[in-house]
Amino acid sequence: MLRLQKFTARVFVSSSKKSLTISERKNRVDVGGNPITIFSSAPSSMENGSYCNISSSMMESLAQSCSWESVIITSPPLNSKNDDFPTIFNSSSNNYILPRFRFFAPSGKELSFCLHAAMGAAYVLHHQQQKQELAKEMMSEYDGITNDDKISFTTVTRDNEKFFTARIISNDKATKNNDDETDMVWLDLNCVPFKEESVNMIQIDALLDQVNLETDQVSSTRNKPPMNAGILGRPKTMVQLSSMNDLQITTQNPRDSSQYQSNCFEANNSTGLYLYSPATNDDGGDVSIKSYECRQFPKESGYPEDPATGIAAAALAVHLSSSKNEEEFEFKQGTSMGRPSSITIRNILRHSKEEVSLQCGGNVILDKEEKIVVY
Repeated sequence: MLRLQKFTARVFVSSSKKSLTISERKNRVDVGGNPITIFSSAPSSMENGSYCNISSSMMESLAQSCSWESVIITSPPLNSKNDDFPTIFNSSSNNYILPRFRFFAPSGKELSFCLHAAMGAAYVLHHQQQKQELAKEMMSEYDGITNDDKISFTTVTRDNEKFFTARIISNDKATKNNDDETDMVWLDLNCVPFKEESVNMIQIDALLDQVNLETDQVSSTRNKPPMNAGILGRPKTMVQLSSMNDLQITTQNPRDSSQYQSNCFEANNSTGLYLYSPATNDDGGDVSIKSYECRQFPKESGYPEDPATGIAAAALAVHLSSSKNEEEFEFKQGTSMGRPSSITIRNILRHSKEEVSLQCGGNVILDKEEKIVVY
């Protein structure tokens, strides 16, 4: 028997500039953002900062109980010999074992990385730490040890362990005007692998046909032709469309999921089609050349469209960026689904053609927290 905490959150929630009524705040489940389920050891199951290890079969079962991606927080092996990062973080008075995140699709298949899941899990860890520190403070046991709202964790990406840091900015600390009950999470992707490669137009045509589009609806911008681009080994097929109408109205969900998966595989093993177009005002004018509306149709996630895709937005930002790392990109997604989402990418730095660093930011809302028992 294992006691766990189960959290449901949404990441990349689009900010609202209007004040919400009490009724609207109570019924936020249908507001934007990409949902994620996080499983973590209950506080009583944690010892010396470590998390309960969960069997692979139990992880798969937990993932299959979810309608969207999930992340399970565990502890890395104590005999880890990777010297690129500290498995055990040394604070002034104790040792803190860095948590490891494991990512899963609703099918139970383990994913190499999921950006919005990582941000949601980091937010949950911060939430847990805040509750523990508050309890200590109330019992006069609080020692003041904190890391300035920063959460560090590890992942296993294609058999390599990676170290990440996320920074959480609580709503009352945010500098922007944000009327939503959200907190901002910034995730640093430092020196991560990046790859972009051209895709045969025959393969592009086959993908477009699946979502009710034709080649003449692709933007004629020559310096940014359709291509595959990916960060951390998850390439998406990036295609800029000529108009917002083609993106939001003409485009439909893939009509044959099996054939669509085959078309993605043939397009250099793409993990999905990522369509984008410069964002526009109601009058049709460009809002900004760095603001884009996007839609993403995953190859095999168990659902036809994704309301927000952080890893795709990050890859697209690198693809679109110039040599100036002060650029900031906003990618709006989920609009046609009625789940408006917003992803911010900034501080892009290309170390080489195949290695980049950047920051990905988005608003997070914790919708539900419950205790569960699994056997």
